[in-house]
Amino acid sequence: MEVWLQILLGVALSVGILAAIVLIGALIRLRRTLELVESGVEELLRLVADFRRSALPAIDVLTSVMRQLETDLRSLEPSLTNIHRFTAGLAAIATHLQRVEERVYRRLVPPLEEVTSIVVALLKAFSTFVRFLTNRSSKELRQEERN
Repeated sequence: MEVWLQILLGVALSVGILAAIVLIGALIRLRRTLELVESGVEELLRLVADFRRSALPAIDVLTSVMRQLETDLRSLEPSLTNIHRFTAGLAAIATHLQRVEERVYRRLVPPLEEVTSIVVALLKAFSTFVRFLTNRSSKELRQEERN
């Protein structure tokens, strides 16, 4: 056999061995990766199963709570209607009282203003009269003291 053929066979055999080693390494890594994926999927399935086990009672409780809430709201509806009627009555009373107040104000304020102005005028007249008398009496006292 010729030398170049032996070298070519040696190179081919070396390349084949390297390719086999790389393929075996890739298969080992692929196996590890598949094991990790398998454990991850198992954990995910366990998590889903735990969630399902815990979610079903929670959903049942939530359903019963929602039913009770619906019943309570339906029982409150007549009360809310009565409260609405009551507040509407209070609003009508408040409107009526406001109208009465405005009427009373319109009827009483002008006469009260007139009475107030008359009382003020009388008080001014009285204070002027009192000042006049006190000034006169003080002048008379001074004159008597001088005499």
